Amino acid sequence: MPKALSEYEKNIGKRVRNYRITNDIRQEQLAKYLNLPLQVISRMENGKRRITVEELQKIALFFDEPTQLFTQDEYKYIYPVESVYGVLPVYMEIFLDDYAKGLEVDAGKDNFTNKSTKRFIEAVKNINYTVISHQKFKEKRERNNLR
Repeated sequence: MPKALSEYEKNIGKRVRNYRITNDIRQEQLAKYLNLPLQVISRMENGKRRITVEELQKIALFFDEPTQLFTQDEYKYIYPVESVYGVLPVYMEIFLDDYAKGLEVDAGKDNFTNKSTKRFIEAVKNINYTVISHQKFKEKRERNNLR
């Protein structure tokens, strides 16, 4: 028997449904894009079927949004803002502020610096992956519109 969905997984489906409805997209349109039966989309949105990572990436591409829109409680954290570090997503600005404060307190402690640096590198990789995914989607959409 499959493992029950967690509240987090159910919330992803709810966010997909809410975003789809807000953008006046029918389940049929999303199902066709994902090449899935309509019933599967309904089950995903109602928290009765787990959304795979691949499906979530395709859904994000369909809406031309980052996957974080559906996975994070606070979408605002990925929006760019002006900061002392330049224009960065809010979560990265918060991280850098914490990093700078930590270096002042724990100056000379390699373990904190290494952990923080690894977190920073992963955050940059995630941003780059999202940007590349969006670029590929836009190129594909433009090619399809030219036909």
